[in-house]
Amino acid sequence: MTTYRVGRVVTPDDVLENAWIQVDGEDIRAFGRRSEGMPADGKRPEDLGDVTVVPGFVDIHTHGGGGSTYSTVDPEEARKVAAFHAKHGTTTTLASLVTAPLDELVAQTACLAELIADGVIAGVHLEGPFLSEARCGAHEPSLLRPPLEDDVAKVLSDAVQMVAGADAGATVATHLFNGMRPFHHRDPGPVGAALNDERLLLEVINDGMHLDPQVVRVALAAAGVNRIALITDAMVATGMPNGRYKLGSLEVDVTDGLATLAHGSHSIAGSTLTMDVAFRNAVKAGVSLVDASRMASTTPAQTFGWYDVGSIETGKRADLVLLDDEYAVQKVMRAGSWLD
Repeated sequence: MTTYRVGRVVTPDDVLENAWIQVDGEDIRAFGRRSEGMPADGKRPEDLGDVTVVPGFVDIHTHGGGGSTYSTVDPEEARKVAAFHAKHGTTTTLASLVTAPLDELVAQTACLAELIADGVIAGVHLEGPFLSEARCGAHEPSLLRPPLEDDVAKVLSDAVQMVAGADAGATVATHLFNGMRPFHHRDPGPVGAALNDERLLLEVINDGMHLDPQVVRVALAAAGVNRIALITDAMVATGMPNGRYKLGSLEVDVTDGLATLAHGSHSIAGSTLTMDVAFRNAVKAGVSLVDASRMASTTPAQTFGWYDVGSIETGKRADLVLLDDEYAVQKVMRAGSWLD
């Protein structure tokens, strides 16, 4: 058991100044303000300085990063993606796959299952191939297909889960505004429907390029922090220099952080965002630390039923991100252990 002195701790409801947090094994034991006393644990508390402690980020939509991709049959390459994003504070993530031939998706899913079993990732997110060609973005149109029951079952390899998911209905609006017919005051389309449907979680790519900060504020005002999840939609080029990369089968050019298809439409193709930057952009746009933390951690965790992560609460897994006064990552803890 270790007690840490910190500048502040961001809880689901408040920011505790001049705070402490106690970690016991893999879990959060207790936390509070120093002015209210600190528990004795038989050791001298470790002083981490004037840092802001937020819960580990939960990214439910990311394809790659650090020069590696989740669209692979090499588990070591997939582990490199998870490790890259963990250094940026993402301690819980889904591995997102882009459209590919069905046999390839089956093989990639089987590869990622090893990482799920080891607790490296929380699950797999299939962004394709069951998409509309009209708004397919950076997905190869020739590989798109309707969601036939047999095909979906092949990828999931579990018919019971597939039927249960279909019965439950869709629950997430993939990257709100992006890849959707534009909102119009006489034809609100999918954006209007998503904002108004309280059953839906809304993904937001908060990099300042996919969405103007004012649009993010509009979405937040309309839907609230309990329905918005900050995501990265990060691709292999995240954290890498300008150049040409691959997203699935398509070539993508990255210039000053903006990823676009190399041929044809030059549509935005994924992002080079990391969750710490998405969080920082939210705070610098005027979102409170509590609300930014909910969107980056708590809301997506609760939506997917990951109740042991996503917030700083007693008994939850000790996934912690230490931020400096500019909200840059200083240190990351996952399940009670500091990451290198």
